[in-house]
Amino acid sequence: AEAIVAGARGTGVKIVGCTWPGMPQVVLAKDTIKTPAELKGHTVAISSPGSLPDLVFKGMLDANNIPVSEVKFATQGADLDRYKSLVAGITDAAVVSNEFVAIMPKNLHVMMSARSTVPNFLRLCVATSSKVLASKRDDLVKFIAAEMDAYKYAEGHKDAVVKLTHEMTHAKPDDKRAAFIYDQAIKEKQIDPALPLPEDRIEWMENLFVKAKVIPKAVPVSQIVDPSVRADAAKIAGK
Repeated sequence: AEAIVAGARGTGVKIVGCTWPGMPQVVLAKDTIKTPAELKGHTVAISSPGSLPDLVFKGMLDANNIPVSEVKFATQGADLDRYKSLVAGITDAAVVSNEFVAIMPKNLHVMMSARSTVPNFLRLCVATSSKVLASKRDDLVKFIAAEMDAYKYAEGHKDAVVKLTHEMTHAKPDDKRAAFIYDQAIKEKQIDPALPLPEDRIEWMENLFVKAKVIPKAVPVSQIVDPSVRADAAKIAGK
């Protein structure tokens, strides 16, 4: 999302492929708040203004015809910070990764899923600059090929992925979150080792950001993407 915003603002940012075209983000809410319409007047934990949680939540509000001005926003940092603020009762809802669904208490529920509410929203794409494309394109192609290989390997090796995740995050062996989000990512096809460039979805996001007053106007998608890099990377991936 941030790369699309930067590219639309004429910074020279170029998107070369999307590793997570699917969205694992959800809105968790207190069980006393049943529907999106009931969020009016309540406080929702996001990250910083202009961040992915902020932008995807604004897309969810738009999908439910709820003006942004009718909801209060609380900047709460990372996913864990937002989750803790909701559990502690500091906020009434929070935009978080769906891994927290595996451990949330019974007084919380999933109010909205980005996957179903804003299916065109892209989670993660690889972006670079026009300068890098001009001076280090060969290295970039090799990097994208390595990303393709890495995601392909991860797609078929759950145990290794969960083990490494526990090591990197210092999670306890019985922590369910890594396995949960892995299963969801595979089941819902949230990741794609081919690193696609869905230009129709990028265009949709640009229009959403214009409506949300994040960017002044949309630009032709061709100005913010470079499909040639992933095309060349695909020729050497797996070799």
